Amino acid sequence: MTSKTDCEDVNYERLSDLLKANHELTKDVCMLKQLVYCLNSQLGRYQKLYFLNQKSKTQNFPPNVIPPLPENSLKRDEASGSSRNVQKEAHVSAGDECVSGNSDLSQKKDSKEEISGSPLPTPKENVATNDADRAEKFCSSDAKHTENWDFFTLPPLLDAYEETIKEKDFIIREYERKMLALGQKCRAVVLENEALHNEREKLMTKTNQAGVSRSVSDRIFFLEEQNKLLKEFLDLEKDKLKEIQDIYEDKISDLTTELNRSKEEHRRCIAELSEARGRCNFLADEVCKLRKLIEDSIPMSVHNESELKAKYERDNQTTLNKLKEIEEAKMRLMNEVAELSDLKTKSERLMKTKEHLLRKSKQKLIHLYVRLSKKEKQNGLLRENLHKAVSLLEDLSMENYKSKEESIQMDESSMQHRVLLLRSALQTFQYEARRELDSIERRLLRHKKKKSESCGNVEMPRESSPIT
Repeated sequence: MTSKTDCEDVNYERLSDLLKANHELTKDVCMLKQLVYCLNSQLGRYQKLYFLNQKSKTQNFPPNVIPPLPENSLKRDEASGSSRNVQKEAHVSAGDECVSGNSDLSQKKDSKEEISGSPLPTPKENVATNDADRAEKFCSSDAKHTENWDFFTLPPLLDAYEETIKEKDFIIREYERKMLALGQKCRAVVLENEALHNEREKLMTKTNQAGVSRSVSDRIFFLEEQNKLLKEFLDLEKDKLKEIQDIYEDKISDLTTELNRSKEEHRRCIAELSEARGRCNFLADEVCKLRKLIEDSIPMSVHNESELKAKYERDNQTTLNKLKEIEEAKMRLMNEVAELSDLKTKSERLMKTKEHLLRKSKQKLIHLYVRLSKKEKQNGLLRENLHKAVSLLEDLSMENYKSKEESIQMDESSMQHRVLLLRSALQTFQYEARRELDSIERRLLRHKKKKSESCGNVEMPRESSPIT
């Protein structure tokens, strides 16, 4: 009974330690998830800033000098300028969509068809149509106001219109050139994406084979370690069984010696009893002879007869007492033999229960080893993802810093202040991430130490107390 309670106490203590370790691991995983979420939000914010800076670069156009005109013409110019700004924004957004679409491998064919199938408008046709429409609208709508104008003010206005038209033509040509360059870049990016996709598929096949071989090797190593542990447990059990067998053999030898000694005493007592009976018979014969002699010769006194009877009764009583003692010793020895057989059956039952508990503990230990290996793999993957995210943040910060140095030269002081703020934020974030990583590593080390201690306790169980 004491051995059963000890095994149950050991199992409950180990289970409580394992539950605590599991709770700590779940906390660590939640912390890592929150950290990855923060990193993703930071990445999205930096990407938005990067794309806003790129758009601000493209929207730095040369200023257009427009002369003063009547209200109708100003309204028309504002409407045409707004429509052109909308077209420019549409072109810029289309270029951004092409760049973002080329990065996805699933939309390669659509991007190719859009780039190859969309014909770019020629600058001369656009300029001719815009000039003709503008002249017709200007003549038809402002015919009423020409009577009140001074014709000496028209040449500078026309010169200003020509300058604005030339500047707009120049801007349109630059945009067309940029669109052609962007289309070529998109085609090159699509080809690079196809090549990278093919290389990725090849590498994925290789990595799958390597992963299968690694998993097989890990499984073999785990099975070898499991076999070693099982062999060690079997050796320990064999040693314990040998010790118990030696103890039982010693006890059985002692009991056999005691039985032999009791049998010899019984035989000796039987021999003494037979001798006493023979003596009694001899004495009875002698008494009969003496009676005959007394009857024949002279009668004996009553006092001598009473003494002889008392002696005979005393001798008979001593022999009967000895026989009773021998029978009691025999019964005591038989009871001891029965008790020893009961102890033997009880010890066999205890051995069976202990073997069953050992098998259960081995299965639990193997299950815990498998869970620990899975948790270690998950922690390794999370560490790799964290390191990758930190490196990506550093690269993005460097690219952001370079783009800010190139784009913003006029507002140097404000941008330097922003860069310093970003650097300080990045440093604090890196410091916090490293501190969290250190804390997670310490917890993992503590958990491993606890696991090793629990494994040591399982490998060296308590020895059962010898049966008395």
